[in-house]
Amino acid sequence: MIKTVNGHNGFSATPEHGSNISISGILHTMQKVLYTFRNRPPEKPALCSGKSKLANERCAISTVKFFILILKIVSGIFLFTIISFSEISSQERVLFNSNLSDKMARVFRIATDRWPPHEDIFNENEPGMCTEVVRQVFQKMGVQIKITQYPWARAVDLVFKGDSDALFCALYSDERAEHCFFPETPITKLKYFLFIKKKNRNTLAFDTYEDLAQSQVGIVRSFAYPEKFWNFLKSHGNYQEVESDDLNFRKLMADRIDYAVADYANGMLLMQKMGLTDKIEPILSKLIHESDLYLIFSKQTVNPEFVELFSDTLKSFKETEHYRMLNEKYYGKTACCLN
Repeated sequence: MIKTVNGHNGFSATPEHGSNISISGILHTMQKVLYTFRNRPPEKPALCSGKSKLANERCAISTVKFFILILKIVSGIFLFTIISFSEISSQERVLFNSNLSDKMARVFRIATDRWPPHEDIFNENEPGMCTEVVRQVFQKMGVQIKITQYPWARAVDLVFKGDSDALFCALYSDERAEHCFFPETPITKLKYFLFIKKKNRNTLAFDTYEDLAQSQVGIVRSFAYPEKFWNFLKSHGNYQEVESDDLNFRKLMADRIDYAVADYANGMLLMQKMGLTDKIEPILSKLIHESDLYLIFSKQTVNPEFVELFSDTLKSFKETEHYRMLNEKYYGKTACCLN
C-alpha cells in the first residue's frame, strides 16, 4: 500500500515563511571579493617591513594569500550555513537519518475524534483501544506525539492537507489512499451493523439493501462505508448524515430515521451510556461491513520508511500480553461479534 512521495527523508511541515536569500547572489559577491584581492597590487604590511625589497614583496604576497585562504574558509562556512538554513526553512524535514534511529525534531501531530471504545482521549481511565495502542507504539519508537480531538470530517481534512501528520482510527477508502499511507498492520477491526428501535423488530427487516429503499438510514459524515452500500443510499437518496453516532441514536429514538449504521462495539457502548439498552438493538443477522482500523499517515509530511517502521513496531506490539489485555479491556463484552 505504501508509495514513495517527494523523496522525503522523514516527515516535514510547510514553513510559515520562506527564505529570500539568493544563493547565486552570495556566490557572485564572494567571487568579486576574491577577484579584488587577487588583482590588488600587494602592499607592504607592517609585519613585512625592515626586510629587503624582494623579501618584502614575497612576504606581502604570502600575507595576501593567507588572508585569501582565510576568506575562502569563512565564506565556505557562511555559504554552507545559508544553504542549510534555506533547506530547513523550505522543508523543515529532519525526522531521522537513513538508519531511522534518530528521534524527531518536532512533535508528531495526530488527529482523532471521539469514538468510544476506539478513541476517547479525554477519558483518562478509558481513552480508547486505538488511543492506547498508538501511544504504546510511538513510545516504543521513541517518538513524541500530540493527539488532538476534532470532529471526524475536520480531522480527515487536516491529515489530507498535511496539517496533521496522522489520523486514527480510519477505515480504508480509495480517497484516503490518495492522500495518506496505510500501514500493512492495522490497529484493530470493526463490524458495522444496522441498529433499530426494538419495537420495530417485526416491521423493519434487513436481508438485502432493497429492504432499506423506503426507509431513512442514518450515517456519520465522512465515515467510510462499503461502496455498494454507499452507492445504494445515494441512488435512493434515503440517508441522513450527522457528525456522530450518538446523534443518530437520538434521531432513531425521535423516529426521524428508521435505521442507524454503527460499529457494533461503539453502538453497544452508546446504548449503555445513553440508557437505551431496552429501546435499541442491532440486527445481528446481517452484517453491513467488516473492516480493519488503521492509523493513517499524511503523504504531505510523512515518508514510506517511517510508515513501515510504525507498522513493524505495531505488529510486534500486537503479539504481546499488553495488547491482549487492552483488547479484553475494550472489546471483551463484544467479543462475540468481533472475532
